[in-house]
Amino acid sequence: MSGAEFIFPLTQIQPDDLALAGGKGCALARLRSEGFRVPATIIITTGAYQHFVDANGLRSKIHLELNRKAFSDIRWEEIWDAALRIRSMFITHPMPPDLDRQQQQILQRRFGEQATVI
Repeated sequence: MSGAEFIFPLTQIQPDDLALAGGKGCALARLRSEGFRVPATIIITTGAYQHFVDANGLRSKIHLELNRKAFSDIRWEEIWDAALRIRSMFITHPMPPDLDRQQQQILQRRFGEQATVI
C-alpha cells in the first residue's frame, strides 16, 4: 500500500466520512463543523489500521480471538482477556515503514517541535 495517504488533518475530514475516519474522527469533524473549538488534530484513518494489521499478519489472529466461541456464550472475563491479547499484538508489532514515515512527516509539519502523540 505504499504511496497511500493514511493520515489527514481534521480540516480535511467531513462529519460523514465514517469509512475513512471512523467514529471518533467523524465526531471531531462534526464538532468542528458546528463551531466548537477543537484542538489541532490529525486523523489516522481506518486504512492505516487495515495497513498495519495486514503488514503484520494480524488479521487472522484477531479473527481467532474474536471468534473463539459465540459471543452470547462468552463471559466478560474472556472478552477482557481477548481484548488484552489483541492489544498486545498491536503493541508488540512494528509500524510499517511507510506509515511511520507519513506519521512523522505530518506530525512535524503540523506541530513542529511540540509534536506529541496521545
